[in-house]
Amino acid sequence: MQILKASNYPDADKALNKVAGLFSHNLQSEWLEIDFSYWGSPEKERNSITALERAIINKYVITFTYFNAELTVTVQIAESLKMVFKSHAWYLVAYLKRKCDIRTFKMSRIRNLQITPQSFDRELSEDFSMNPVYREEDDTPIFRLHFSEKIAYKVYDEFQEQYIKKLEDGTLEVTFRYQLSDWTFLYLLSFGEYVEIMEPIEARNLLKEKAEKIASMYQEREDYQNEAI
Repeated sequence: MQILKASNYPDADKALNKVAGLFSHNLQSEWLEIDFSYWGSPEKERNSITALERAIINKYVITFTYFNAELTVTVQIAESLKMVFKSHAWYLVAYLKRKCDIRTFKMSRIRNLQITPQSFDRELSEDFSMNPVYREEDDTPIFRLHFSEKIAYKVYDEFQEQYIKKLEDGTLEVTFRYQLSDWTFLYLLSFGEYVEIMEPIEARNLLKEKAEKIASMYQEREDYQNEAI
């Protein structure tokens, strides 16, 4: 009930008081604060969750600007079907008429959300899942990653234990499937010097090139500043 109250659900306060009465206990809201927004998000973005809740319940078509993992900006017209909280982030599940398919959008990448008066009748199938299904013949490459034990807390936050193997020297080896995309390398770079790609060789070389470009950028800036002095 506290979660419903945090999302501005209609009459949540009344329902919360009724629950408190059943247990003869005065539930103080101060003990718990629930914030659905991501770190650093402005008030306007935090309100998007409440707006989407209304759109999903009332089955209204929505429009929004979206920044995908490949850094492409698109304008989407969608039937809002469901909101999902998964792995530290909110996602919107929606049907795109233009694609004739159900797609998933990360909330933090949605901008300029608009609720239109147009309604729809579509329902999300009960067997829908956000988890990708990999087959033996899947051409998505398998990454073998070595993480320093210094960042073990983040490894266990990000990966299921079944994909993690602790080696004798304390290194954590993670085996997982990733696309060879900009998103993958930006994600792996977020681990800094605490991750090393062992396989595939192509991915190892690509990350090495990106790291060299970063080092070169800082070296050029340093050289420029030294010359100015």
